[in-house]
Amino acid sequence: MASNCPKLKGVCPEAKHLILSMIAKEPRDRADINSVLRHPYFWAEKRKFEMLVAVGNELLEVGNSFSQRNTQLTEQLNAIILHPTVRDWTRQVDGRLLDDMKVEPKVSQSICDLLMFMHTTNQNYSKM
Repeated sequence: MASNCPKLKGVCPEAKHLILSMIAKEPRDRADINSVLRHPYFWAEKRKFEMLVAVGNELLEVGNSFSQRNTQLTEQLNAIILHPTVRDWTRQVDGRLLDDMKVEPKVSQSICDLLMFMHTTNQNYSKM
């Protein structure tokens, strides 16, 4: 069913992920009601940001092996993060902030880099 689904143009990444999880062909692969209700699509922006900052913190503590150990969380992150504007996230951030945080725009393009940047920026600017 999902393979025959239209491209869902104009639908935000979180909604698309939620819809596709609910219409999976195999019943065992479909999201149950609890998963649907806990999906990031229904989260407030502040909750999404706080979760991403927390993941950035954990990434700093345990390194890049995090996503291999937390596949459900990684899936939720992908629903939030895998948007075309986020893939080039350093282009979306004010260059002065990147300079302050000593981020190399050409080097730091991964999701892990973005999460650690969010954590570090939030930590540094919340102290001000």
